[in-house]
Amino acid sequence: MLAIRDIGVDVIQLDEPHRCVLGDPQQRARFPDPEAEMRRAVDRSNASVAGVQGVTLAVHLCRRNKGRKGWVGEGSYDAIMGPLSALQVDQLMMEFTIPVAGDKRCLRDLPSRMKVGLGCVDCRGEVIDSPETIVARVEQAIEHVGKERILLTPDCGFAPGNAADIPVDEAYVKLKNEARAASALRAR
Repeated sequence: MLAIRDIGVDVIQLDEPHRCVLGDPQQRARFPDPEAEMRRAVDRSNASVAGVQGVTLAVHLCRRNKGRKGWVGEGSYDAIMGPLSALQVDQLMMEFTIPVAGDKRCLRDLPSRMKVGLGCVDCRGEVIDSPETIVARVEQAIEHVGKERILLTPDCGFAPGNAADIPVDEAYVKLKNEARAASALRAR
């Protein structure tokens, strides 16, 4: 990570699909002690970023997206909020466009030191979210966490692979609408 920082990268993001999937009751049932599993995951991430300064550290919480085929993990963030709060990072990138993500109320439980990369643009379906839809999702989050802590992001990446083959023209329009939503929110 230090080598990445030293070449000028200012945000380093760890991708953590395992952690978010532990919010899914069916996935949690596969572990004899899901809480210990979660603590282990947090400890490993914290060890990975220990001593890294001069960059923004982020963790992306993913449900193992499968593009048009959906996702692997379901369930709200509620079951994992305690351990997530122990992460020694600056921001959490959280998915909220899919109904299985649960309520945004959980954002209240995050430490004030953490920013929230609010997944407010769907990266899976063919539907292109309007700027107004994106604004509404952000406004729902603002009910639970200060607007100064929110970063607008897509739920996950648009990269091909793992069946997440999203046409580049579609991804462009989705991101363009996200930028329009950000402008509208700033204007308010």
